[in-house]
Amino acid sequence: MSKLMSLNYDLDTHLKALETVLDEYTEWFLQVTRLIFYPAHDHNGRGQVYSRPQSFEAWAQAEQNSGSIKPGVMNGIRNLHGDLTERADVLINESLKTKAPPPYDEYHKLSVLFEEFTGHMRRLEEDMLLEDSGVDALTGLRSKDVMEKDIKREMDRLARQGKAFAVALVRIDNFEGSGKTQDESDECVKSVAEMIKRSMRSFDDAYRLDEGMFVLSLKQTGTSGGIRALKRLRNEIDKTNATQKVNGQVVPLSFSSCIGEPSEAEDILAFLENLKKYLASYKSDEGSVLEYFELSPLQRYIREKDQERG
Repeated sequence: MSKLMSLNYDLDTHLKALETVLDEYTEWFLQVTRLIFYPAHDHNGRGQVYSRPQSFEAWAQAEQNSGSIKPGVMNGIRNLHGDLTERADVLINESLKTKAPPPYDEYHKLSVLFEEFTGHMRRLEEDMLLEDSGVDALTGLRSKDVMEKDIKREMDRLARQGKAFAVALVRIDNFEGSGKTQDESDECVKSVAEMIKRSMRSFDDAYRLDEGMFVLSLKQTGTSGGIRALKRLRNEIDKTNATQKVNGQVVPLSFSSCIGEPSEAEDILAFLENLKKYLASYKSDEGSVLEYFELSPLQRYIREKDQERG
């Protein structure tokens, strides 16, 4: 067997295993839905029978052993799977106990987790076909090369379903022109990336840009929820007492950020550029969290002229 045929065979094996997981969890979700909405009904003539699929853990262990999926990516999908199954168990137990369906908001949380879990698994299929796997090598976050495609997918979902969606730009304060060595810059970026991972929900995404900047894709939430996510990141930084070197001096690590809700028809790269410009206009305000509102071309022109005069 040639090397190319071997690689194709391995990829085909990985993709088939992933599809098996998706098929079983789709069936599982339907079973969960029936149980929580019709807890008193005997669905199969054998009483209430509930079993969680074993395919995910088997798949995850096999992928971990093969090293085909980066550890950070695998940890993320494991966390999302854990949130999904834990939420399902809670709702099933409550419904069986009360013999009544759950409140809409509780079921909505479950459906969001299932939608995000299957979406992340589908994205893994795409990543397996990419040479760079869609992951930034330094931080383990999503790479900027796949950012536009990923966020465009969320924009399409926004257009179809009206889902709330926020995007935040995060900038490490005093990163540029700080006299850091490359190693010091890399360590600073990696440190912030780890804090971002710990502060985000399991189904949110983060991307590393250049110049000490990151983009957060905050799903199923608007600006107010996004601001809460940025506050969690700030708490994480404060809790760890993180520092960085600026011109040879050790100073507390801080970040500034700008967040907004792109509209359905928004050009996402243009939107991010506007966030970057808006944040740059407040460069002296370290640690700020800014809320961005889309301006008309005339409003933007007047604002820029005011800044030039001021």
